[in-house]
Amino acid sequence: MFAAVKNILLFISLSIMLYSCAGTKGYLPEATYAPILRNGGDLKATVSTKLQTDGNTNKLDISPSIYAAFSPVNHLGIMAFYQHTKRGMQETSGGTFWSTNTNYLYKADRFSVATGYYHSSPNHFHSEIYLGYSKGNFEKNFLDTSVNVFKNNYEQWFAQPALAFFLHDNLNVAFGVKAIYQKTLSYNAADTSVLREITTQHKMASDYNYSFINPFIQLNIGGPYLKFFMQEGFNWCVSNPKLVGADFPFYINMGATFEISKIYSPITIKKIEAR
Repeated sequence: MFAAVKNILLFISLSIMLYSCAGTKGYLPEATYAPILRNGGDLKATVSTKLQTDGNTNKLDISPSIYAAFSPVNHLGIMAFYQHTKRGMQETSGGTFWSTNTNYLYKADRFSVATGYYHSSPNHFHSEIYLGYSKGNFEKNFLDTSVNVFKNNYEQWFAQPALAFFLHDNLNVAFGVKAIYQKTLSYNAADTSVLREITTQHKMASDYNYSFINPFIQLNIGGPYLKFFMQEGFNWCVSNPKLVGADFPFYINMGATFEISKIYSPITIKKIEAR
């Protein structure tokens, strides 16, 4: 068990070093959430932040997220979450004999709701699938003047299946994938040529909708009511045309999860101890 956790942490550490080199134009890699509810009445709340390096200052940017999930009856899950991202980025432009560095600030906000079905078997195996809706915005501004380069308002529909393994009641590892269809509500820029630069085929970004695939791995470890939370994954724009995103579209999200579950009730614990 501890060897498996050690390997996961090593992989995440290597991924952080790669992520610090990422750049972006059209979208930022966003985290997701697998609630891993096990019984009716279960409640979870997670507060986390993405780890990312500010390209302007080389300091750590803080991008907080808040997630909440509840199971009103067995096998039915409901979740809602809010995500905020802020990241500085320095971009270079120019020709063969000259170049100019420009500092930008990217900001994104997204609110999501979803409902789904889950099943937890007695042999520590768990499966779930959620269908949901998100609404958000993504914008790029000049850092020094705060003048807007472009702003995208969008909505998303998504499906998210996941499998989880409980190596212990206080340790679980989940693997999943989130499939996203994103509809553009508005895509505005003072210079409309910018909207052609953020698609791989230089088409007008405002004229198209986009699809994303987000595979992820999630780890929860700790006590009965409070656990350390960690998730890492990738965001790929798979539509045609593609939005130009991060050079290495990786994210890592870390925080803490507060959990109330029948699994940890005094009556359940006594039953387990009596076996």
